[in-house]
Parts: sequence; C-alpha cells; structure tokens
Amino acid sequence: MTIYEAQSDGTLAVTDIGLNADLVLGAGSTTTGASGMEIAATSPLGTAATPLKIVGLVEREDNDVSSANARWLVMLNMHSYKNDSGTTGV
Repeated sequence: MTIYEAQSDGTLAVTDIGLNADLVLGAGSTTTGASGMEIAATSPLGTAATPLKIVGLVEREDNDVSSANARWLVMLNMHSYKNDSGTTGV
C-alpha cells in the first residue's frame, strides 16, 4: 500500500489516473543511485496484468503534467502480499 513517485517516459494525461501501467527499464545512475525505471507512457490500461497503478500527479511547481517525463504517484498493482494477479484499472 506504499505510494511511490515515478517519472513517465513520455506524456501521460490526468485522465490516466486510476489506470494501470507497465514499466520501462533504463540504466540507473551509479553516481546518485537513482533508478532508471520509468512509467511506460504508452501503456495506461484498464487490465489487471500490469505492475503499477497510477494514483495521482506529484503536485510541485517544477512538475508539468503536459510535458514528457512528468512525475506521478504510483503504487504496486501486482504484489504477492496484496493480490498476485493485480486489480483492474478504472
């Protein structure tokens, strides 16, 4: 039930909140330790078989929802302690 901040690899819309999304794997930084994983902007779906649920937009002045690589709030959709098969996005 933890909510994480994640960056999209493209542009998502506010209407994608509540949908599920896949991850895009990228190279992380050995300097900062920051992960290279991002939300796949092409994947917001209403299906249960995706690892993330988009729950909101990070509300900060430097976060523009209309730009690529905006930051979003997500939670794990598929987790062994929650529901292995995930839940359908709405």
